[in-house]
Amino acid sequence: MNKKRLLVVILSLVLIFSANGVNGAYNDTTLETGTIFYISGVAPTTGGTAGINITVFADSEVVSMQVNTTSLVVSMESGSKIYFESTDKKLFVNDSATTACTADNSRLSYVATATESLTITFEDGSNCSGNVGNGGTGGGGGGGGSSSSDLSAPVISDIVATPTDTGATITWTTNEASISWMLYGANTSYGSESKTEVYKTSHSVTLASLLPATTYHYQVKAKDSSGNASYYSDKTFTTLAAGAAPITPTTPEIPITPTTPEVQTPSVTTPDDGLGNGVAPDMKLAKRLAGRLLLRVEKGGEIWYVDTKEYKRYQVTFANALYVFQKLSLGISNANLAKIPVSGTKDVSNISLRNKMKGKMLLAVEDHGRIWYVDKDGYRHEVTWANLMDLFRKLALGITDANLAKIPAGSL
Repeated sequence: MNKKRLLVVILSLVLIFSANGVNGAYNDTTLETGTIFYISGVAPTTGGTAGINITVFADSEVVSMQVNTTSLVVSMESGSKIYFESTDKKLFVNDSATTACTADNSRLSYVATATESLTITFEDGSNCSGNVGNGGTGGGGGGGGSSSSDLSAPVISDIVATPTDTGATITWTTNEASISWMLYGANTSYGSESKTEVYKTSHSVTLASLLPATTYHYQVKAKDSSGNASYYSDKTFTTLAAGAAPITPTTPEIPITPTTPEVQTPSVTTPDDGLGNGVAPDMKLAKRLAGRLLLRVEKGGEIWYVDTKEYKRYQVTFANALYVFQKLSLGISNANLAKIPVSGTKDVSNISLRNKMKGKMLLAVEDHGRIWYVDKDGYRHEVTWANLMDLFRKLALGITDANLAKIPAGSL
């Protein structure tokens, strides 16, 4: 359980806020699907070791939230919503909504109809026993306000966009039967909607009459037959140039378990980098420096990255950084990313995963495509446009032109 504590400390600091003592709009704070809260003072079972995890199973929006040792205190305005899950099957004890119990977990789904502060407590040994509730007064469940026994909103996953020059097909899945429902448009205001009333778990929406070579925003929503609703954060696709052939996606935009980088083999050319053509490659040197950032000390501090699959070097600049990251990064889920400690902490977390991810660029597929770099010690650093070059120079190992030339050059 210790591996979750840092995440909870950070979340606690971020989520406890107000402006001059006045709460903001209901969606001031978005708790994204997969976010984990660590409740340190409660045991999963009577007499067990203290510490449970509470997971956000669908995007939730609140004014603010405080994480305590035995409880969560959520500030909500009308329209605020929470979707929490406990694999320990803990009861979510509160005065407003019931706990939905299944064979695998317990869940709390609630939509506020007025401004309130909802306190959710967790008691040692207070777990689900069969498919029963906790005796609360009900109301506001599942994002749709349903009063039925089903209080769980559908969980959306496996979203894939396949664009053509004048259209696109969007596919996704839900963990329970729900309607196919999508908003789309030129920006996050969307403006157009595609919706059916057929309940199923595999969904497909085909859009037509779109403009070629244009970026569109879209948002997938889901609602089950009990009225419980959920939605996925904003995503985008770009239509192809007029007359271009459709591209079949090779890697779905879904949480994946890291194995090896899923990148296409780059065609290798020798760039005009002044390192001299025809230098015999030293693969022992290249493999030893795989995953490292290299600082070219003899020419203006250029930054180079040696990939961990083919042991080739790629120069990283402001102009090409995004493209390099897209081609060489490895997709990772929030759950697995949380197992790799953030730089500056002393957390141990998952040693095996840390060792496997050393030197890799990671793409947080469930967190708006944020980029992380795992250093040689197994700690992750977030890479942003603001810190890109300074961070890489800080982590880079100095190398001479003679040795840099011995690492095969790659091109993307």
